[in-house]
Amino acid sequence: MHDPILAHRWAHVFLTQLRSLGVERVCIAPGSRSTVLAIQAARIFDEATMVHFDERGLAFFALGAAKASRAPTCIITTSGTAVANVLPAVVEAHQAHVPLIVISADRPPELRDRGSNQTIDQNNIFGAHVSWYIDIPCATPDIPLDVVRDWAAQAWDRSGGYQPVHVNWMFREPFLPEDGDIEVVSSEATIERVSHRCISSTSNISALLSTIEGSRRGVCVVGELENQTETEHVRSCVGSLGWVTLADSLSNLRCDTRLPTLVSYGDLALLEELPAALKPDTVLFFGGRIVSKRISALLKASSDTRVVAISSRASNINPLCGISERFVTEYGGLSARISSLQNNQEQSFVKSFVSRGEAVASALESELSPKTSSSLSEPSVLRAVARLAPAEHVLMLGNSMPIRDFDMFAAPRKDAPYVVANRGASGIDGVVATAFGASYGLRQACTLVVGDLSLLHDLNSLSFAREVAHSVTIVVINNNGGGIFSLLPVARQPSFERYFGTPHGVSFDNFARSFGISYSKPATFGEFERAYRDAVGQKGTSLIEVVTDRTSNAELHRLIQTRIKMVLS
Repeated sequence: MHDPILAHRWAHVFLTQLRSLGVERVCIAPGSRSTVLAIQAARIFDEATMVHFDERGLAFFALGAAKASRAPTCIITTSGTAVANVLPAVVEAHQAHVPLIVISADRPPELRDRGSNQTIDQNNIFGAHVSWYIDIPCATPDIPLDVVRDWAAQAWDRSGGYQPVHVNWMFREPFLPEDGDIEVVSSEATIERVSHRCISSTSNISALLSTIEGSRRGVCVVGELENQTETEHVRSCVGSLGWVTLADSLSNLRCDTRLPTLVSYGDLALLEELPAALKPDTVLFFGGRIVSKRISALLKASSDTRVVAISSRASNINPLCGISERFVTEYGGLSARISSLQNNQEQSFVKSFVSRGEAVASALESELSPKTSSSLSEPSVLRAVARLAPAEHVLMLGNSMPIRDFDMFAAPRKDAPYVVANRGASGIDGVVATAFGASYGLRQACTLVVGDLSLLHDLNSLSFAREVAHSVTIVVINNNGGGIFSLLPVARQPSFERYFGTPHGVSFDNFARSFGISYSKPATFGEFERAYRDAVGQKGTSLIEVVTDRTSNAELHRLIQTRIKMVLS
């Protein structure tokens, strides 16, 4: 016989165990089948809950919170298409190594595959994009509560601090006892903390150190790093090495002024092919994915260059198949070992490589300096945000052009904000929700730079503006369509505008006002700087709409690259 009190007790034990292990917050989408989970989450997590009407936006919000805090975040949904709407965020979490615990409510076995309303096949709905899946049955006295606790511990363990997992949970009606009293659900005594079982890999670090000592023309390539601690450790590693360093924006070393051998404009410094004297003999690849294709090209297989990957976890990031060795180790411990090594680098190699970055910096200053032009362009906006964003902000960069422009044009500064982006699958969906989630997870104000199509994808996530305590400043670059396509060869096709440019003719002023968000639309570079400074200086959410022209933007990018090629050659 079905006992709703037992269902609540199971949920209470499960969620209490997760909280004791380190889950800090739960994101809940309203629904009937998930009633038991929602009620118990509210009791256990209290203020550490976020409720949102759209599962897709909610999931990306949870992704942002987990990405920023690196603490697993729970998502609770009802059954049916509600679960399917979580898939894009789960895909991104899987690709970007972000810990999410998705708990979906489901129909009991007797209602499955019978045409029952709001019933779909939820078994393994996320497929290979989760590291673990379990189908939890309806509560029954035949299964001890210790087993329920262990399911929670498994969900935590299999998430491992870097992967999404899926818990699909069956519930029978009624979800509440007739008198509605669920106070009889106790805390089931003290929940013992279950140790997180971490699977670690050890490597022959002596072999790595020997490779380092044998290099004379070494280059460090630093991809995406998972948190600020990793950034500090890798900064220490490359600083001790004294090697030429090319850093991705998501390494959070891209704008660092403390590394004398950092080539700040690494992507543009590689516009022209490297002369023989600047070809490295060894490339050390730290971290994960890289935005720049030109920097990624250094990881290609070559008879002259040894490419060695160093990562904190055993993930296979090797898109150009050039990595010959991979070492899995803790960056902190490696930093201490590297600091004792002798620097054997050819200083002429280091100085010549760094001077390429300095030449690029000079060219950019002449092309994009406000003193040169007062016009508002996409490169100048990203360059301005990189310079003006408060150090205490988290800076979220949208995909397609915003993160590429930041990667190319952002100038170094000593107090750069922490940069995040959804580069696991690099989609343009869910970016707004992720930014609000990052602000929530880090308990910091946030600046989001996003494209118009990406904002249109995620308009309903502007409703998070009412829920997030810290200020969020949204800079939307509205070029009336898919700006990145104008930079590709397909732009020359006669069918380009209809099938790739996809103009929409939308302005965002009314959307901002509908959600109670302050709005501005600067027309010049000076107006943009003032609007941005005003926005980050006030409480609440602000939206700054920058209108640009796709054709002019493509021409400006080509002009800048032509000038840099001339300087480098």
